[in-house]
Formats: sequence, C-alpha cells, structure tokens
Amino acid sequence: MEAGDDPVDTVAAQSGFGSAETMRRVFQHTLNLAPTAYRARFRSTRTSPPSGSPISTNTFNRCGPSAPLPI
Repeated sequence: MEAGDDPVDTVAAQSGFGSAETMRRVFQHTLNLAPTAYRARFRSTRTSPPSGSPISTNTFNRCGPSAPLPI
C-alpha cells in the first residue's frame, strides 16, 4: 500500500482479503483510516512503519485476512 499504486481492489485480492470492501472495513476498524487515506498518509519507500507509529506489523498479524474480522 505504501509504495505501490495498485488499486485497492487489486491490493485486497493479492492480500487475501477476498474483497476490497472487507479490506476497507478491516482498515477502518483497525486503523481508523480508509486504505486510500493510509496510503496517502504513509506513502514512502519504507518497508516498515516509522518508529513510534501507531501502525505496526502486529496490527495486521492480528487482523489480517487469515484472522476473523474484528467487526
């Protein structure tokens, strides 16, 4: 999301969310941001969030496509 320009539908499918709507709901619930807002806010060439960021790899490990949706 941060470094690519693929549409949300494509990212959702490649990430295993099943649909863009599911990915949007998980982002909104978990991060309080839509995927496009996340991309705009964190766009960079980094492969991990900045130090001290509220976004961590653990966030998606807990709520990724293989985990039950927290909705």
